[in-house]
Amino acid sequence: AVVSTQSTGERDNAKKRCDELGLQLKLTKEKLTITEKDKKTLAAKIKLLETELDSSYGENENMKTENIELEYEVDRMERERNTQSNELKCVEKEMTMKEQKYNTLEANLNDLVEVCMAYGN
Repeated sequence: AVVSTQSTGERDNAKKRCDELGLQLKLTKEKLTITEKDKKTLAAKIKLLETELDSSYGENENMKTENIELEYEVDRMERERNTQSNELKCVEKEMTMKEQKYNTLEANLNDLVEVCMAYGN
């Protein structure tokens, strides 16, 4: 009788242990399922981030190109401004020379008027 009691106790313990292991297995399978879902979610997020990164690289390249174009435009405008500035200096120099010539002609005319008036009187 003692042997059968131990066997029943051992069987109960074994069954209890099997139930615990079965529960652990079930929980482990659930965790694995969750982990698989997480993995798929993370893979989707990574793909989205890679797409955004590629897009950012594209935008960055476009901005670099625009920046280069703007730098060329600024250089062109500076050259044009310098050219116009040089032209303005030339015009100002020419005007100064014409003004001096006008003043000289006016002085000569005044001298002639004085001479004519002197001879006329």
